[in-house]
Amino acid sequence: MDLSGSFPDSIRSQSQIIIIIKSVPKLCGFSYGSYGDVNQKTVEHRMLVHLFGATSSPSCSSFALKRVAEDNKNSFPHAITDTVKRNFYVDECLKALPSDQEAIQLVTDLSTICHKGGFHLTKWWYVENDAFKFNIKVKEKPQTRRGMLSVVSSIYDPLGFLAPLTLPAKCLLQELCKQNHGWDQLIPEATSEKWLKWTSDLVKLADFKVDRCIKPINFGKPVHAQLHHFSDASDYGYGTVSYLRLTNKRGEVSLAFMMGRARVAPLKNITIPRMELTAAMLSVKVDKMLRAELQLLLENSVFWTDSQAVIRYIANEHTRFHTFIANRVSTIRDNTNVSQWKYVATKLNPADDASRAAVFNRFVDGKRWIQGPTFLLRPMSEWPNAHMKSHALNPDDPEVKLRKAVAWILKLKSVLQSLVKQRKEKESCVNRPYTRPQSKVTHSQQMGKKAISEQHITIDDLEMAEKCIIGFCQRQIFPEEMTRLEMAPSGVKRSILEDGILRVGGRLDRSAMPQQSKHPIILSKNMHISSLILRQIHENVGHNGRNHGLSQLHQKYWITGANAAVRKIISKCVVCRRIRGRPGEQKMAGLPVERLIPDNSPFTNVGLHYFGPIEVKKARSLVKRYGVIFTCMSSRAVHLEVAHSLDTDSCINAIRRFISRRGRVEHLRLDNGTNLVGAERELKKALLTLNQHQVQDSLLQHRVKWSFNPPAASHHGGVWERLIRMVRCILCSVLHQQTLDDEGLCTVFCEVEAILNSRPITTVSADRHDLEALTPNHILLLNTKPALPPGLFQKSDLYARRH
Repeated sequence: MDLSGSFPDSIRSQSQIIIIIKSVPKLCGFSYGSYGDVNQKTVEHRMLVHLFGATSSPSCSSFALKRVAEDNKNSFPHAITDTVKRNFYVDECLKALPSDQEAIQLVTDLSTICHKGGFHLTKWWYVENDAFKFNIKVKEKPQTRRGMLSVVSSIYDPLGFLAPLTLPAKCLLQELCKQNHGWDQLIPEATSEKWLKWTSDLVKLADFKVDRCIKPINFGKPVHAQLHHFSDASDYGYGTVSYLRLTNKRGEVSLAFMMGRARVAPLKNITIPRMELTAAMLSVKVDKMLRAELQLLLENSVFWTDSQAVIRYIANEHTRFHTFIANRVSTIRDNTNVSQWKYVATKLNPADDASRAAVFNRFVDGKRWIQGPTFLLRPMSEWPNAHMKSHALNPDDPEVKLRKAVAWILKLKSVLQSLVKQRKEKESCVNRPYTRPQSKVTHSQQMGKKAISEQHITIDDLEMAEKCIIGFCQRQIFPEEMTRLEMAPSGVKRSILEDGILRVGGRLDRSAMPQQSKHPIILSKNMHISSLILRQIHENVGHNGRNHGLSQLHQKYWITGANAAVRKIISKCVVCRRIRGRPGEQKMAGLPVERLIPDNSPFTNVGLHYFGPIEVKKARSLVKRYGVIFTCMSSRAVHLEVAHSLDTDSCINAIRRFISRRGRVEHLRLDNGTNLVGAERELKKALLTLNQHQVQDSLLQHRVKWSFNPPAASHHGGVWERLIRMVRCILCSVLHQQTLDDEGLCTVFCEVEAILNSRPITTVSADRHDLEALTPNHILLLNTKPALPPGLFQKSDLYARRH
């Protein structure tokens, strides 16, 4: 694509054009009053449009602009609406087109579509000198780390035109960090000289310029477009530079600077090959970003590096590297091919300026960094073609992860003994089709020697190994039976010897069953190989139980005491224990002493807890009230109080009301809440104020014992937690989410208390001749006293009270 015609523009007063919806109250509102007059009442004002500088204004403005394009997409070409959606950054627009005529037409249509939404485009750019320039004015800053960082950060260079020149200043800052210099501490004299030299060179960049257009005038339409990335690294730093190579129909070549990056080396010293690979990965990331942003039909990118080690790392597919190299090679291989990487000599590599910090005069005069290497202007056949002899890595390369291998030479008998004695094997060592060593040893009994063959394991090899291991195990357990069968096969009727394997005999020779089912292999349950076989069968049947496993087992094997062996395997199976295991049962602690004393009067030992909040109506507002439940630890009787707040005074008042109505309390158990802990301290002070004259002697004889549950252990308060649930259930069924006043809430609490105290605390018998079930009211009132039904709270009553 030809990008010779370009234009920038801006929307005039974009934020003030966006009107705020009137239905949204007090949005962008403010109060205003006379300055200095504190008695004058302030007046509330409200902005009708979005404010310039407000946090929400850029987002709202961008949304409104894109909405204009969406609403008019059927009236304008797609290129116009796409420009509004893609090329505007808040109120700024920058667009490049193949020709001036297309740019003029786009500007006309763009102004029309923006005008439909009330937006006016201004600040048109007359391209008289189409180039980027740098007007750097170094402000006077103290020669400290803070001042140096302020100057370096003030250089706006997003494309990296000056990346090699800013690298020395960054290295100076890094050196100060190594020396643990403070932010406001003056820098050393040697560093100050380098810093002043660098700042004086920045002022000389007034004549430095870079052409904006990436294609020369009258170049024509490109037929080939290709990105070239150069990377390099040193102890000083590392960097990358990218160029766009265009070729037209006449075979002319244009090379344009696209982006440059220069970074300081890490504080932790790393090897040069690692730095080179890091620079190569940076060039891959830049390529990925440029291909996403450039609206060009690009060919495969070319990556140049002067490190042969990097190319060997990327081209290697078999060697395993350490984590640092492996991660970066993986990133490079995921985004590029090995054929895209080429070697270039250091003297031809422009990225060398980014890794070694170019000298100012050489950088400005030479312009290798901006114009790129000259060999890219020539045909591809004339490019550097330094072929590497081999991509093989040096065996002494420290980045290669070494793998240690240990070879064992053992006799066949010792191998079998180790297999039999092995007690920690997870799966059967007989049947392992997925284990494929590079070489195997086959035992030849005829020749009495071992023959080595470089082949994969076959089914015949597995069957031979199985017979060999089973025969060895049988001779360890059944030596006499096998000897008798070898001496006189007809003398034993219950078993047979076939190919050196002891099998079950019988009269099923002529049946159509498989041979291994007619005469299964005999094994003992004490053999380790039996455990391996049973474990494998148990997993093959999906952990489906003893009978299923026995059924599969008898198709090939006959294990003595198989029932007990299968049960043992199932009992040790981790999967079965996890799926079918019994759930753990919590061991309940003994009940507290106060719940087991039957002779005390009700509410001698009491549990206390809060619940709520419950909203009540007070005047024209809603306030919160809380319920305080007191329960007798032995009779399970309930007493409810209303607390107006959660402070200590409210808790003390609730406790005092309870003691006044229910009598003396010896032990009071509470949750470890902050308000309840404070209540103990405040209540002691309150009691001390009452301990005067005769009252003091009486309270000393009837002290209340306090005890708190452990913090964050609500299960210790199960006595009252269950009752709180019953209270909530009754309140929900009675109130139906209605809002009461304080008097109504107290009435409801009394009725709920009566209902709970009439509940049975013993089993209700189905026999009509049995006694009535015991309730807390029997203990409190010596009769059941059936609770009256709770009052009905009608919604109409709320309106009646207003008249």
